[in-house]
Amino acid sequence: MITFKTAHDLTSRLVRSREFWAIFILSAIAFGLRFYRLGANDLWYDEVYSVLISRDSLAIWNPPVYFIILHYWIKLFGASEFALRFPSLVFSVLSIPMLYILGKMIFDRRAGFYAGLIMCLSSFHIWYAQEARPYSLSVFLSILTTYYLFRFLKEGKLVQGGLYAFFTVAGIYSDISHYYLFLLLIQLLAAVIFIKKNLYLRLFLVLCGVSLISALRLEFFISKFLYIKDGFWIPSPSLRSLIFTLENFNSGYNVPAWLYRFSDILVLAILAWSFVNYRKAQGKTMGLIVAGMLSFLPLGLAYVFSKVFFPIYLERAFIIFSPYYYLLIGFGINYIS
Repeated sequence: MITFKTAHDLTSRLVRSREFWAIFILSAIAFGLRFYRLGANDLWYDEVYSVLISRDSLAIWNPPVYFIILHYWIKLFGASEFALRFPSLVFSVLSIPMLYILGKMIFDRRAGFYAGLIMCLSSFHIWYAQEARPYSLSVFLSILTTYYLFRFLKEGKLVQGGLYAFFTVAGIYSDISHYYLFLLLIQLLAAVIFIKKNLYLRLFLVLCGVSLISALRLEFFISKFLYIKDGFWIPSPSLRSLIFTLENFNSGYNVPAWLYRFSDILVLAILAWSFVNYRKAQGKTMGLIVAGMLSFLPLGLAYVFSKVFFPIYLERAFIIFSPYYYLLIGFGINYIS
């Protein structure tokens, strides 16, 4: 039983921790960067659409979780530009300590800190933290679901599997691009590679729960799928689209061309250094493989699908995979430092 004294001692140790203050300062900086001029610009088309959807989010094909949150948020705080965008800011800031925790678990504290620092300063994430759309919430849930998948694979506890299922369903019910299906597919591939034999039954039960709850919205998913199949504004991607997506992860939108080139070279050098030092990463093989799969496989899958069937390649939708890309970079910076 946790007494008041025990809780007080734990809190005191936490506050004295350098780790706590490092993440607190990082989160505070992230909050300031996202708070600055949050309500300065007028709502654009998609943000107005978010408000309209929030009035009856269960009756249309878009996943409802974000719009349910927005519905009650508007009731409490109104529908000004600042108020509508504030939930996105909150989810974006919360993603940073969560990414640190994930990085600490699969690599180490420094790699997690560097990944969190990159996301903190990322103009790509700042952009969507200042937009009344579900992208920041989807990123936060993406990190949570991967964290609990790793916990489940390492500890084998059904409660961890249950939390993985809960946050996976929440993510599927939040992500308007439905790229969470790519996330789930790659996570399952990782689970098949790394899971212990005695956990097969538990994993099966977890997946049954995810499938049953997700199937409740299957009709809406099919209707949206067919709508996009019949013709939508998304253009067919080129191989250059893959590079553009990674450059957005690196530098965001609307930066000078030289900065894109510089970020390309810098990141390639860091990732190459990570590869060179791969053998030194004892006990981190699973983290490296899964982070690599989640960073690059979704781009390839969406590209191939777009070329073989019909275009679905939407660059901003890949934001849910950017945290794993930052973890790889953080891992490389750790070895350089």
